[in-house]
Amino acid sequence: MMWKILIVEDEVHIRTSLRKGINWNESGFEVIGEAGNGARALAFMEKEVPDLVICDILMPVMDGIELLKNAKQSGYSSLFVMLTCMNEFEYARLALQYGAFDYVLKLSMEIETMTRILMKADEELNRRKRVSTQHSYYQSRQMYEHMWEFLHTGKAYVPRMKVTEQLSAMPPHLLVCAVLHGTNRFTMDDFETLRMIEPNHHAFVHEFSGYGQTTFFYWSHKEVKKEQLNPCTLNFPMGLCLGGDNSKLYEAWRSVLGILDRYWYGNREEMIETEYIGEQPGFDPILTWKNERKMIQSLEQGRLEDIDELLIDLWKDMERQSYSNLYVKQTALQLNHLVEKMTNISLNDAEEILHTTSHLQLLNLLRASLNKQAGLLNCEVVITDHNEINKILEYVHMHLDQAITLKSMARYVAMDEHYVSSLFKKKTGKNFIDYLHDIRIEKAKHYLDHTEMTVNEIGQRVGFVYDNYFIKIFKRQTGMTPSQYRNK
Repeated sequence: MMWKILIVEDEVHIRTSLRKGINWNESGFEVIGEAGNGARALAFMEKEVPDLVICDILMPVMDGIELLKNAKQSGYSSLFVMLTCMNEFEYARLALQYGAFDYVLKLSMEIETMTRILMKADEELNRRKRVSTQHSYYQSRQMYEHMWEFLHTGKAYVPRMKVTEQLSAMPPHLLVCAVLHGTNRFTMDDFETLRMIEPNHHAFVHEFSGYGQTTFFYWSHKEVKKEQLNPCTLNFPMGLCLGGDNSKLYEAWRSVLGILDRYWYGNREEMIETEYIGEQPGFDPILTWKNERKMIQSLEQGRLEDIDELLIDLWKDMERQSYSNLYVKQTALQLNHLVEKMTNISLNDAEEILHTTSHLQLLNLLRASLNKQAGLLNCEVVITDHNEINKILEYVHMHLDQAITLKSMARYVAMDEHYVSSLFKKKTGKNFIDYLHDIRIEKAKHYLDHTEMTVNEIGQRVGFVYDNYFIKIFKRQTGMTPSQYRNK
């Protein structure tokens, strides 16, 4: 990748000496043109803008100072190195005032001097490119974040006016590359090391990371040409979308993330190049309130098999409907948050979830964590020295939402009802109905504190069929109604 140079000098032998006497390529430059005066140089710049202009000061038609002023007024960012004679130093000083990068005395135009000038120019051009890239990314960040919101939540994309305006200001040609790297790092340096794109000093690259994957956006004013990529250089699955105009950014991004989804669900090709895919509908929420209630109930009752079955069914549904890995991870975060609210214990760090790289890996992570924490929502079960009473206690805690009476518990342990009543109070210190009310109200308080369920739903969840009776017992135990307790 070479910086482009335009030589502007009215004396032919000096132009020839400059072109042939210096190894431009060795310093990272190439001469793309020559001009005998400022007017011809300005006409050349209208067709192809050089990175560096090596320009004589005193020339016919238009001198170097006028060329410099015109170039700056036209918005060209080219560096200017002025060539001057000893008796033209005042002109050199004036050129620096108008924004020339440096000047060289014609009498000292030795190879070492020019090489030093080129090194300085290379440093300055690279610095400008870094600043320009950072500035353009800062301006474009909102655009990427807006699109990401739709990509990871599964909503149908609706562009904002401001985002559309930002997009129209970007260079016209685009390549999008997404990498699924999980807990590993994949940086801009790694992307550039792949050398997948024809070098171009006037292109710039933005990166956007989230959910264990990074997307690189290569923007160029020229048509992007992809180089042959050596598969041996790939350490992670990668999706690539090349071509099209800047208005197709969202479609290109969604397309390459779709390639990563194929890897997520088991396709182990390391890199796939794709075309733009058409508009797709958003995803329907997979974690419905019905599923949430099943999960809560299974956790409360320590039913590990039910938890496993529910998770496996959810994961199969998402795979069958080809949900994006971003949405799958979003669902896992919801599950994580649900359990955390109910148990005050986080199953997994969010980063651990987001950095998984396969559907099965995330499922196994959640299954292991949920099974480990199952039963944490249970109120502490009093353990007595009597096996039948312990069986009753265990049953009550695992079936709190069901109709439970002293008579049904006596049948459950095959004992006389009156004997069970006396034995229960002797072993626990409470009569059966008071114990049942205590744990039901404690559970109801937990739901009021940690969920948005209605009073009616909570009452039924803890075994009260009728709202009035639930409110009456709750107020007797706490001195306030469930609604008052929630709003306190």
